[in-house]
Amino acid sequence: MHWNYRIMRHEDVIPEWESHAGKTEMWYGIHEVYYASEDDSKVMSYSANAMALVSDKIENVKDLLQKMLVAFDKPILEYGMKCFEVKSNEGE
Repeated sequence: MHWNYRIMRHEDVIPEWESHAGKTEMWYGIHEVYYASEDDSKVMSYSANAMALVSDKIENVKDLLQKMLVAFDKPILEYGMKCFEVKSNEGE
């Protein structure tokens, strides 16, 4: 199993108390995505929230940003997508 950062498209319904209630709003975020295979073809899971660039050291922020920038070279994933289920052989 391995992971990387990927851009995910979110689609939210605007709440009823807003002026454009019921319409959808699209936005993008960078998430950690975990794979069941080494070729990024089987998404096993992904972070529930988009990532933030926060660290106690500026060098770490730069490193995170460089890793996140690679996500722009990969296809965009849909937030809420079904993930590949990994079946365990444990206990058999």
